[in-house]
Amino acid sequence: MVYHFGDSYGSVFHNSRHFVKLISERLGYDYNPNSVGGSSNEMIFSELLKSVYRFESGDMLFFNFSFFIRGSYYDLDNKEIMSTNYYVSENMSNYGKIIRGFIEMNRLEYMSGVLTYILNHNEDYNRKLFEKFNIIFELLTKKNVTIYYIFNENCDFSDDLLRYGNHIKFDNGFCNWLTEMGYHNEEDGHYTLGVQPNIMEHVLNKCPELNKKLL
Repeated sequence: MVYHFGDSYGSVFHNSRHFVKLISERLGYDYNPNSVGGSSNEMIFSELLKSVYRFESGDMLFFNFSFFIRGSYYDLDNKEIMSTNYYVSENMSNYGKIIRGFIEMNRLEYMSGVLTYILNHNEDYNRKLFEKFNIIFELLTKKNVTIYYIFNENCDFSDDLLRYGNHIKFDNGFCNWLTEMGYHNEEDGHYTLGVQPNIMEHVLNKCPELNKKLL
């Protein structure tokens, strides 16, 4: 089984098949999608925990990790964990801009504190979060579960966040790479329509151990 976790970059529309699904088909594995648009990495971690009891030896986990400036907060009105994506744009040319010009007065102080911490102490937030991923990834690796992951963006600390799993690295980050390749035209989710097979080939070329499984 291939379990796929991520944010909106883990999803496609128009009856398309995401490149991770295409890889699972090439390998002859069943595909289990768990990506949720707008998710922060903390919310992706929660989805991982919900499924961790299902994983068996030989399974594969694939992560489309979200933006590092995207965090989570407890919404006092809805009584649930939500993504700061509602308030903050991750657009690379407008990094960290508050997109909600008005925050309701009863939320202003609360949300200002949450956003200030996540935006200004981004490395602290992510290092603590990914240390939790490391704990689970170590256990899964010992269980013979293979892990692959892609970061939407690269930063000064991204290369040493995880000690387990296989980092599929793109120069300047996955999102910038998609744009440079013409694969980010927002026609199929974030993707250009019809590019998923091409992305699959790029990913497989970066993963010789996956190519061996296909021989």
